[in-house]
Amino acid sequence: MAHVLLVTQDVHVRTVVNHLARRRGYAVTLRESCTRAQSSPRRRWDIALLDLATHGDEGLSWIAEIGARAGRPKVVVIDRITDEAGRDRLAQGMVAGADDFLAKPVIGNEAAAALDRLGFKP
Repeated sequence: MAHVLLVTQDVHVRTVVNHLARRRGYAVTLRESCTRAQSSPRRRWDIALLDLATHGDEGLSWIAEIGARAGRPKVVVIDRITDEAGRDRLAQGMVAGADDFLAKPVIGNEAAAALDRLGFKP
């Protein structure tokens, strides 16, 4: 079973992605911070979804750290793109090594498409 790590403090994102991923057969681990995700007993995920709106520089550093590992998970960054700061963070996330992105507000079919694009089946 493919395993999704979702790192966000945004209740809407947590609700939508958690429900969708579980309904599609993914195992899901929820964490509110990169620090909690890194200290998690299970540090092997297939897909990590990271909310840059709440984790900014810490999130960008974490993406780079993940990218340096062999067999690393696919990374999807999440942020608002309604302002220049959000667009800049998404671009920085992609440069840091993210594989895809989702724009807030996250809706179910966009989250499903992101999981499908990464090539994992539950």
